[in-house]
Amino acid sequence: MRRRNLLITGASKGLGREIKNYYIKKNFNLINISRSNLKDEKNLINIKNDLTNFRKTLITFKRIKKKFKSLDAIICCTGSGKKVSNDELNDDVIRHYLDLNLLTIINTINSYYKIFKKKIPK
Repeated sequence: MRRRNLLITGASKGLGREIKNYYIKKNFNLINISRSNLKDEKNLINIKNDLTNFRKTLITFKRIKKKFKSLDAIICCTGSGKKVSNDELNDDVIRHYLDLNLLTIINTINSYYKIFKKKIPK
């Protein structure tokens, strides 16, 4: 039986790190994409990439496809947040958290379909 390939985003902290540790123990091949520089481990390849940048994310997925040919699952754990007072809340803060918590997921899934599936389903 072949080892399954799992892509996870945001495995450097929090929930993403816990999910990463769980699947490493289950002997999956893991590919982590995050903004952090992490060292590769047994069955874990870390790729540093800003997932808010669609062009760079597409290039990253092309590299992943060359090495793994297929992905069995994608788990998106990229995100961040902090409590912000109404005085601190402005367009830049809102845009930052939308990019980090929503755009990264959209770019990840869109890049996957463009590179691995070639056609986005309607």
